[in-house]
Amino acid sequence: MDLTAPVADLQLNLTRDTDFVRVLEAAEGESFPPGTQVVLDFGDTQWPATVTTEQASWNVDKAEVNALIAATPTQCHLRYTSGGVDLLWAHTRTVAIDG
Repeated sequence: MDLTAPVADLQLNLTRDTDFVRVLEAAEGESFPPGTQVVLDFGDTQWPATVTTEQASWNVDKAEVNALIAATPTQCHLRYTSGGVDLLWAHTRTVAIDG
């Protein structure tokens, strides 16, 4: 895993009355170490991923999506934590809301 990569720009679209389902695959030949945490952090709300060695995935119920949209988030950070490593992988200054 490249710990020196620059922070990427994140584009995140949320849709009212729709579950948020996404999968982030580990790069080819890479894996997520046991105990890895990957979180979408909206400030007051965090959505932790389910992490296996091959992927990080989210399956957030539409009720939680609607609650977040009602809070009108303006930014999101994708955070990675494993052992003593705590990284900001990606960020966005605005969250797009559809519907």
